Amino acid sequence: MKPRPLHIARPFALGGLIACCSLLLAAERAAADDKTLMGHVPAAIGQFNLQPTGRLAADQQLHLSIALPLHNKDALVGLIQQIYRPGSTNFHRYLTTEQFTEKFGPTVQEYQSVQDFARTNRLTIDETFSNRTLVAVSGNVADIEAALHITLRTYQHPTEPREFYAPDVEPTVDTNLPILRINGLDNYFLPRPGNLGIKPAGHNPGGGTGPDGYWGYDFRNAYVPNASSLTGSGQVLAVFELDGYYPSDITAYENYTGLPNLVPTLIKVGSFNGEPSTNFDRVGECSLDIESEISMAPGMSSLRVYEGNDTASILTMIASDNIAKQISSSWFFGDASTNDTELMEMAVQGQSFFQCSGDNLAYVNGVANGGNSGPPWDDPYLVSVGGTQLITTSGQ
Repeated sequence: MKPRPLHIARPFALGGLIACCSLLLAAERAAADDKTLMGHVPAAIGQFNLQPTGRLAADQQLHLSIALPLHNKDALVGLIQQIYRPGSTNFHRYLTTEQFTEKFGPTVQEYQSVQDFARTNRLTIDETFSNRTLVAVSGNVADIEAALHITLRTYQHPTEPREFYAPDVEPTVDTNLPILRINGLDNYFLPRPGNLGIKPAGHNPGGGTGPDGYWGYDFRNAYVPNASSLTGSGQVLAVFELDGYYPSDITAYENYTGLPNLVPTLIKVGSFNGEPSTNFDRVGECSLDIESEISMAPGMSSLRVYEGNDTASILTMIASDNIAKQISSSWFFGDASTNDTELMEMAVQGQSFFQCSGDNLAYVNGVANGGNSGPPWDDPYLVSVGGTQLITTSGQ
């Protein structure tokens, strides 16, 4: 057989080598252009050496919220300190939402780039916010995994009789993409009501006018006796809720207790449809929160009920609206530090966020580790409120 000329083989070999080198260099450049978003793999996986039991179905829908970083965060921290320091030139000089967004919020271009990223990766945008700090999205698992270079695996929970899902590695995105964190990639911690107080068997609380203890005006008699003028007149209050409620329950409570017939304003956030779940404790917490607010501030002008399935989205909506100046939460929804952006905005706008520590008194086994009450723990940008045991005389 006649040998093939040597000069024919060389270009192909050289060309293949050049092609391989080009692919390697491109891969290295791609890796160099990515950034890792830390803190999305639950620490318990490593702590308990958990092994995957499976993975989420590719077509399962998840609701996420993509948080953007603030600008000039150090200046924001300093301004908050000044706003709450008596004697400071900025004492109680709160910002509007527009001023906060201009001074500290992401730019219009940054916000658009995150929305473009979501749409490019086949995610549906459920909600955008005027302060441009968050984009609420939803999508199926396969598209989320491809967009963030992760696999969503399932694990046996180390302390609860259930499985949870979480990414197997920390997500990565283009280094120029202004993303701080992505909420909703795991359900290791399930938000829950703040330990609804249960009356001990055979206990008959003194002073309560209700059929089973305190209700209606009893709470005002206990907490603000002889302060008939302090009714919340003209104020707008808000409650943070992670489930729905039945309006008829609120009307019935008002009728039984003789309270004013105040109709709450419902704000559904993101993809939440407002329908109550089948979990009695969760739905009961929503009703209890609303009824307690009306009992304590019967003269308020409006009660805004913010409901959703994502903590960050609800908090962001409350801050963006900047209508209610007193906000109450009776839910444990995780470490509050991951929501510092929203809580800091509320603080600089003069919005007070009151977070329950649980119905086990103010502190249980110390605050630093959360005790038995659960997170969010004490955070510098919220007010932690403890449960109490009341013994009063009727009418006092």
